[in-house]
Amino acid sequence: MGKWKVTYSISPISIQIHIYEYPNLGLKFEYDSYGKLYKVVHSIEVSEEIHEYEKVFIKSEEQLYLLWEYINYAQGMPVIIESRTAERLDNHTEPAIGDYSLQGKMVVRKAIEKMLDEDRFLNPPPRLSAWLTLANRARDGSDEEAIRNYYMILEDMEGRPEDGQKDEKGKPKPELELKYVRDFVSHGDCLTNQKLLQYLKDIFNKSVCRFDPQDPEHKNFIRSKREEARKLIEEKINKRLFSNN
Repeated sequence: MGKWKVTYSISPISIQIHIYEYPNLGLKFEYDSYGKLYKVVHSIEVSEEIHEYEKVFIKSEEQLYLLWEYINYAQGMPVIIESRTAERLDNHTEPAIGDYSLQGKMVVRKAIEKMLDEDRFLNPPPRLSAWLTLANRARDGSDEEAIRNYYMILEDMEGRPEDGQKDEKGKPKPELELKYVRDFVSHGDCLTNQKLLQYLKDIFNKSVCRFDPQDPEHKNFIRSKREEARKLIEEKINKRLFSNN
């Protein structure tokens, strides 16, 4: 196996509690004079048959996929990799450098309170990377896309909510309500689920059987439910991120 070091220079990220390495993952983290994470160094072993730097980068990013998705999720925007360098440690070849930046809309970047324990990256819940990817897509997509992605996470985690689940006030439980809203924005034909139709009638004070993306009432309703869905799903993801179970 060939030993390589891949260094990622990234747009600085505020992390309140610093972690300096994940030794079992071959990762070291470097901070600038303001205490922001600005460099990730990944020590990696790859097949001796791999001599192309680009393939080393691909192998490294495959292994770091969950790390990048977690940072994306925690700070509210993708990691911006400004440059990357691959260096063969056991052959003393010159490093290769590839520079690029991610282009995207401006968003508010949150400070990350802390990184996950290394063991969470070594032994994550089987579907954690999928949940984070869908949550990140939900954050960056339209209101309708967000609802669909949040519901996919819910169904993946807990299965499909059963009709009739109500809270102490007699309203559909948040999980069932998310299913109803997802169904509302996902079908072109008139809906036939009588419980869902009654839910929509209670919301709009009139009979509604399909979503109209041009209707101001429908748009405002979906926008408000997007925020409720975000809070619901982030709470469920965060429990799985930081729980030992």
